[in-house]
Amino acid sequence: MIHLPNIQSTASNSLSDCQTVASQFRTTINYTATTITGTTGINVTCSASGVTCPGTTINGVCVWQRKLSAVCRNASGVIKIRIQTNGLPPRCAAVPSSTFAELNVDFEVNFNPDV
Repeated sequence: MIHLPNIQSTASNSLSDCQTVASQFRTTINYTATTITGTTGINVTCSASGVTCPGTTINGVCVWQRKLSAVCRNASGVIKIRIQTNGLPPRCAAVPSSTFAELNVDFEVNFNPDV
């Protein structure tokens, strides 16, 4: 018979811990937006030849904006992290033409909860 020890620990889930994790994201804003698509992002440019452009094509160059927010908050003692993104990548990508479009992704979860 194998004896497995009972090990218990709590997660590192303070507001400071959450903010440290959020700071590792390549965010374009450091606040919670009403809608991420309404914010100013960071321009990404690629050759427009043979690709679907989710932004604007100017003189054969596709230009779009990458948008991302990662913000932590304390909600009555529960630390939460909220992610908002327009879903567009930070680099050129070869993707099916029908799937490359700006989205409004917005979700919030408990940060690193005890399990």
